[in-house]
Amino acid sequence: MVSEQNSHAFYTPVQADSTQPLFTKGNRLYRFIDPNSEIPSKKKADGTDNESYIGREQDQILLCWLLSSINQELLPQLVGCTTACEAWYTVERVFTLQSRANVMQLKLQLQTLKKSGSTMTEYLIKKKSMMDALAYSGYILSENDKIMYILGGLGVEYDSFVIPITSMPNKYSVPEITASLMYHEARIEQHTQTEVVSVNMASNNQGFTCVQSGQGSGNFGQIS
Repeated sequence: MVSEQNSHAFYTPVQADSTQPLFTKGNRLYRFIDPNSEIPSKKKADGTDNESYIGREQDQILLCWLLSSINQELLPQLVGCTTACEAWYTVERVFTLQSRANVMQLKLQLQTLKKSGSTMTEYLIKKKSMMDALAYSGYILSENDKIMYILGGLGVEYDSFVIPITSMPNKYSVPEITASLMYHEARIEQHTQTEVVSVNMASNNQGFTCVQSGQGSGNFGQIS
């Protein structure tokens, strides 16, 4: 059953020796979805039977196969199609429009996704899944674009990492950036834990000093 999710397998071109879709190439059916091919009439100009008319029958068989393979939600789009060629390019046009809308939605999500409270691993996995989805839809991001999308979702605590990367002319790969971000996050966590320990120690020392001071005051009162 052909739907938006598996449409790429339905009409993805084959680049070996032509741009024929795979299933038509294997079955020698491409002429029926080629808009430049003429469908033979039943009779020749002189009124005699046309031996090539069998192609018309094959076209109708292919049309029936296409209609039976289409998701029910798409069938209304094919109302009025009388040839396999018409049905084929109607389906392709529908999927192309859907694919463009899907790409725009994914790019928007990729741009607005922030790390926030997620771990770096969780954040990077989300970004990668969206980039993979874009690639699956036929939109390939450059290495630089991927890096910019990743850096764009980081908070101010990563500015010391982001600013040098974006201001220097050096070229980086996505694996290099992700590995550095994982290390940077570990350093942030290490410093945070050290600060917490320092605050706790200072608080405990202050409390201990207060206790000693209180005990000293009490003893002084008893002596006097």
